[in-house]
Amino acid sequence: MRNNLESLIHNDGEISIKDKDVDLDISLPKWDFLMDLLVDYSEYVLFYGLKLNYYDDIKENIKYLADEILINKHEEFETVLLKIGERHIKVSRSFLGRVWSQYESPSLIFLSNSDDVDKLVSTISKKRFYEGFLTTIEGLCIIYQEYEPNVLWISSNDEDLKKRINFLGQNK
Repeated sequence: MRNNLESLIHNDGEISIKDKDVDLDISLPKWDFLMDLLVDYSEYVLFYGLKLNYYDDIKENIKYLADEILINKHEEFETVLLKIGERHIKVSRSFLGRVWSQYESPSLIFLSNSDDVDKLVSTISKKRFYEGFLTTIEGLCIIYQEYEPNVLWISSNDEDLKKRINFLGQNK
């Protein structure tokens, strides 16, 4: 894989992409291939952040990034669900990258059907784990970071999309 990215498909169908150069920074151009594909796939893009690591300018960054704040636990940004515009994914991911780095468990959720937003908000209010989202809502793709600082994980319930991601991943 070019750009020193290494992709793997795991037994459960999840895809991991490891950046062999640096810790994960989704604002870098090397991620354009994935972001462009996912934005084109979706009607609605959301940032989901769990466990705010530090508070430095989070209000200002979220104010700029969010088209709409759907969840803001205790009004302290500890857990947030934000609708974000395509411009923050395709044009410039700098603010997204800043907000991403401030959460212990950051993710982007791509919905293929914007009618499912209320269902997603309800599901997130009840379930914390991505598997719960994937079994409840069709046409969903989630990219997220866990404990490895240089690995991006991708889960989707759309098999065609997963094949396209893996194909693109192998050729970037």
